[in-house]
Amino acid sequence: MTDQLTELLEQRLAHNPSLSQASAIFGCSQRVLQRKLKQESQSFQQVLTRVRLRKACDYLKYSTMSLMQISQRLGFREQSSFNHFFVGQMGQSPRAYRQQTKAESQSVMQAE
Repeated sequence: MTDQLTELLEQRLAHNPSLSQASAIFGCSQRVLQRKLKQESQSFQQVLTRVRLRKACDYLKYSTMSLMQISQRLGFREQSSFNHFFVGQMGQSPRAYRQQTKAESQSVMQAE
């Protein structure tokens, strides 16, 4: 169930998917979806956080999108909400993460 939910969330991130929307798409109640996820030691929020964080890191590393564009693609209404989320998960701002990964990739290229 976690893999199916991950795939669904990746497709719908920009629309800020909810537990009720996901359960409707899977054709079950919210409680049934929560129970299935719990059997895999997961919760809807944990899966959503993991998907958002992975996508955020990818966008910051591999794209030139602005932080506002990234926050919208991840389903955040405000860039400040995205910043708060990212700092809470990664311990640094999205801008600092982007600069760090850019510097790391440049030093790898110079070493080659």
